[in-house]
Amino acid sequence: VSTQSTGPENAQRYVPSQDYTCVGTGEKIPFSRVNDNYCDCESEGDDEPGTNACSKGSFYCPNRGHQAKTISSSFVNDGICDCCDGSDEYADNTRCPNSCIEFAAANKKRREEEIRLHEEGIQIKQRNIQDSEAVIQSRRAEVARLTTDLEAKKAALQEVEARKQTAEAAERIIKEAKEAVRREKEAQQQKEQEELQKKLEAEKAAAPQVEEPSPESPTPQEGSNEGEAPAEGEDAEGEEEGDESEGEHTPEPAPAPAEPKSPEELAADDVRVEYDRVSSSVRDIERKIEDINEEINRDAGRNNEYRHLIGKCFSGQFSQYTYEVCPFDRSSQSGTSLGTFEKWEGENVQLYTNGLGCWGGPERSNKVKFVCGLEDKILSIQEPSKCVYETVFSSPAACDETKVNELKQIELNEQKLLEDNNFVFI
Repeated sequence: VSTQSTGPENAQRYVPSQDYTCVGTGEKIPFSRVNDNYCDCESEGDDEPGTNACSKGSFYCPNRGHQAKTISSSFVNDGICDCCDGSDEYADNTRCPNSCIEFAAANKKRREEEIRLHEEGIQIKQRNIQDSEAVIQSRRAEVARLTTDLEAKKAALQEVEARKQTAEAAERIIKEAKEAVRREKEAQQQKEQEELQKKLEAEKAAAPQVEEPSPESPTPQEGSNEGEAPAEGEDAEGEEEGDESEGEHTPEPAPAPAEPKSPEELAADDVRVEYDRVSSSVRDIERKIEDINEEINRDAGRNNEYRHLIGKCFSGQFSQYTYEVCPFDRSSQSGTSLGTFEKWEGENVQLYTNGLGCWGGPERSNKVKFVCGLEDKILSIQEPSKCVYETVFSSPAACDETKVNELKQIELNEQKLLEDNNFVFI
């Protein structure tokens, strides 16, 4: 076996002049049994770092000029180039040419592009933060102005309420007086009605009684007018009178005209209208202050970097559907609700829930992940499980100084690898 390696952090455990101690069990074996293509330390496979004898073992790729990495020992000498320097295929040195420099150059280019993207995005982000701060200051000034107006309106409302109480007290006195007059008038009318009824009953009792004809009364004598047809004209006249009596009806009394309101009642009406108007104005101002404070206090990122997205909507066509995301509000798929904004999940992920329910499934939801970009737009959307959506959204708000520093540190580390071997041969 040639060119077997382990990582520099483990090199001190492999000393040819000493027995080797298995990591998992503590068992000691002669060093000659290290990398002999037989697995002695089966729990960890650490006695065969340079062969594929142990399924649990690991092989260290130095990848000089690029990033070192560790692969499973089972990949060693399997005919596939896993290490860019070809060290995992040492049995055939010609199989895997060293491509670490090319990989490093490609990675370096990608990192440089990503660094440039973040740095340009950070500049846009800073401008958005400044604009958001200006908006917040303006809204706070508006709250201060509205608060002043509110205090003035509340003072006016107290003054109107006092006048309203006074006016309504005077109104009650007038209404009570009118009610007393009305009750007195009704009582007088009731008394007169009762007296009239008694008089009619007395007259009826004093009138002579007319005897009813007997059923065995004699038939009319000859020459008598009884039983004869009425003279011409009499019948018609009688019928006409009967017709007129049948058609007669008692007309319903006309409704009594509304009693005109007194000056006190009119004054009370006016002050009530004024009270309602001022009270409504107070409620309107309170609602405005509440809405603005809610807007100001909304979590729009650590430095309000996402505030510029509030009130905006973004759409994109993916497959046969049109997807829309309105940050901090809602998301949809061709008009079907994918949920409303519920909360942040981490620094750059928004969760939208309680969307339209799926047939036989859960309510639709959407997880929107923001990634660094120079433009606010939807990049992609997927449905990893039924009615659960994941959206990738580009925005300068997600560009981060920490990420730039991480990428630059990786760049420095790789530059150092070009100068150091940083691996151990066994």
